[in-house]
Amino acid sequence: MYNSHTTVKKSNYRQKSLSSDEWREVWLKRLSRLLQKQSVNAEKAAVYLAAIEKFLEKNPRAPKFIPLKDFINYVKPLDENAVDAMLFFYKGIKGVENYVMEIHRIKLLNRLAHELKLKNYTQATQRNYLSIVREFLYSFEELPDPESANEAKQYILFLKDHKKLAPRTINLASAALSFFYEKALHSSSMIEKVPRIKTGRSLPKVYSEQEVEQLLKSVTNIKHKFILMLAYGAGLRLNEIRLLKQEHIEYDRKSIRVQQGNGKKDRYVMLDPGIEKISIAYKNNGAGIKYLFEGWKKSVPLSKQSISKIFSNACEKAGITRKGGIHSLRHTFATHLLEHGAELRFIQEMLGHGSSKTTEIYTHVSSEAIKKIKSPLSNLNM
Repeated sequence: MYNSHTTVKKSNYRQKSLSSDEWREVWLKRLSRLLQKQSVNAEKAAVYLAAIEKFLEKNPRAPKFIPLKDFINYVKPLDENAVDAMLFFYKGIKGVENYVMEIHRIKLLNRLAHELKLKNYTQATQRNYLSIVREFLYSFEELPDPESANEAKQYILFLKDHKKLAPRTINLASAALSFFYEKALHSSSMIEKVPRIKTGRSLPKVYSEQEVEQLLKSVTNIKHKFILMLAYGAGLRLNEIRLLKQEHIEYDRKSIRVQQGNGKKDRYVMLDPGIEKISIAYKNNGAGIKYLFEGWKKSVPLSKQSISKIFSNACEKAGITRKGGIHSLRHTFATHLLEHGAELRFIQEMLGHGSSKTTEIYTHVSSEAIKKIKSPLSNLNM
């Protein structure tokens, strides 16, 4: 008993006293034996050895004693071959199951990120999908089964019953998981099995013309007024306002070019005389270098939070009850166009909607359209 204990202590002492170079040699030899045992071809073996040698140079200690956070930060930016090398290496070590699981997750997330870029999804969509799938993967101790949607169903129920998320937010998660199953897990048969929640339909909140006039009159800052006029007078989305450049305002054509709006589609909207006038004044006094609206940092567009704050401050100053974010001015733009006789197809083009069904919702909030409908009560002789 005594001799065995002494042997262990000496062995541990010897391992702890190894230099960085000695540590590297120990683990590289172990990797070489593993490659030979599993008959890995020479080309792949060379790639694996090079990747692990680089890893051990930066982490000169026993692999299972590397802090997990440091390990994750190291593996995340690696290319696919290097990640595969890490996976092969750690699978050959006992007691590192948590490290192996992290490599699997990183591998799947990297594959998802690659597919999202190939599809040319917007940066916002890429961030949202990656965030959703990352949380999904960390919600389970095991990797999701490509041949079953059980984990996806459990996760959707968790979002609904425990996190109490709105149906639209849950359906964004469903879309992200469907994309993940198809592109990262290569399981297209599971797409239809990822559940979606019925959302119902909520009507957009709009302002009256008097309220909009009151709102715009309350703002004296030319930059702030210009932003609000673009939201209402051209129906631009918040991000479209942020990314607007001087060359997008085409004075000779009396139009504004909206580049790469939702769905990566360009479109033109009308250049109202009021917007043209304030645009020229702003161009000569305060316009940004690269973007029309910049903050203190030059050539960087004004933040979403800043634009939202401009809108909420204007509502407060005008004494108007806010009915939503600045996007409600875009809804109001569409509704007022409809009330003044604009065709639905024209409004669809102005808004950049891919489907007329999306635009048709404004027929349900138009007060002028509602006024024209006669109630059956008026037919009664009372």
